[in-house]
Amino acid sequence: MKIQILVLLCVQFLCGLSAIGQGLEGIIVETYYITDKNDASGSGSESLEENSVTYRIYVDLKPGYRLQSVYGAPGHEMKLRTTTTFYNHSIHGHYISNLVMDKLLPGGALMLDSWISVGAGSQQRYAVLKAEDDTAYTISNLSRPPVLQNINAAIGVPLTFRDGLMVGDTLPPRVSQIGLEALLDSLFKEPTKGKGFEFITENGGWGCLGGSMGIDPKTNKILIGQFTTTGDFYFEFNLQIGSTDQRVENYVAREPVNKEQLHKDLIINIASPN
Repeated sequence: MKIQILVLLCVQFLCGLSAIGQGLEGIIVETYYITDKNDASGSGSESLEENSVTYRIYVDLKPGYRLQSVYGAPGHEMKLRTTTTFYNHSIHGHYISNLVMDKLLPGGALMLDSWISVGAGSQQRYAVLKAEDDTAYTISNLSRPPVLQNINAAIGVPLTFRDGLMVGDTLPPRVSQIGLEALLDSLFKEPTKGKGFEFITENGGWGCLGGSMGIDPKTNKILIGQFTTTGDFYFEFNLQIGSTDQRVENYVAREPVNKEQLHKDLIINIASPN
């Protein structure tokens, strides 16, 4: 079954028939959290440093559209880099959001893990913008000192009020990937402090068979990744989305050809606040 999934994804990433449309409304980068000294000392992981910033990247689609893939293809590189490293929880961390266990989220820094997604924030919960969340039920004071309590104005709503995780009527869509083993292996391993990280591919990506939609079909915002770093953060992605009438739209970061559409927000470069 895994082989079939990867073959189908490869067809989806590289061979989709594009149509002109306007299903992509925007890219949203949310500053989810910024660590303080209590987080660094109480997380149980030496690799989580003070002033680490957790970014969440959302694709905002019109109602009825589905995210099919985030990809790199010939002529359209996918890039992800930081001038330092991406944080990954050394014990319970995973490189795919669907593998993060809900029962392990309270009381530690697992919520700041770095991973890719097609809508999930954990095994059982969808990721949503904190401003569109309705509660916070995963933060606790089990750690000593307590973690994830920062109220820095730069993060907007504190995680103790809105944690950006929501239970839906169904489990969140699962990630399937192809050609990203080097990226995922790097995100999964305990990083070395001070070492920069860069991943570039023209032959790989991640997505969801059948496509994914946001938990709220009216706003239809889909998380595609969460990344925590102390360094400058840069990404350059390309997207394929599908409509209810089976049309496919491709949005690229640079140099569109044929029916591809250029979208400037598919390139994001954020300087470290440190």
